[in-house]
Amino acid sequence: MPVNGEVCDSRTWLDHQVGYCNSRQLHKTIVNDKGRAVFNGLINVAQHAIKTDGQMTNNNLLLGRLSEVDTKPQLEIYADDVKCSHGATIGRIDDEQLFYLRSRGITQQAAQQMILYAFAAELTEAIDDEALRQQILARIGQRLPGGKA
Repeated sequence: MPVNGEVCDSRTWLDHQVGYCNSRQLHKTIVNDKGRAVFNGLINVAQHAIKTDGQMTNNNLLLGRLSEVDTKPQLEIYADDVKCSHGATIGRIDDEQLFYLRSRGITQQAAQQMILYAFAAELTEAIDDEALRQQILARIGQRLPGGKA
């Protein structure tokens, strides 16, 4: 969650050398103020890695007018019979979501916090260790704009 001129530079490289493998990557960034996020991701599938199933997704939320995101998810596939995908989204808080929460008496700031928290909390859904998951969720809450340290 880069703010005030910070840069969050994420790079991943996943190399499938064996067939019949699965991979899922979900990268999320919330960029505030004059922050900048850079994402470079690559899934490489070797020639003999048939039946590979790989997914890479990079989702970004811009909060400031001067926030920036540069994203470049990539696939290099040298095998036949694979199922791989990659994608990226860059957007702002959805006005319809905000309206829905506001129409139920939730303040503007609280509604924005809820949307941001839900966006980031998705990253923890696959964590089986509940204590670790709660620790990460608490840290997410601290880093959100207006969050409590």
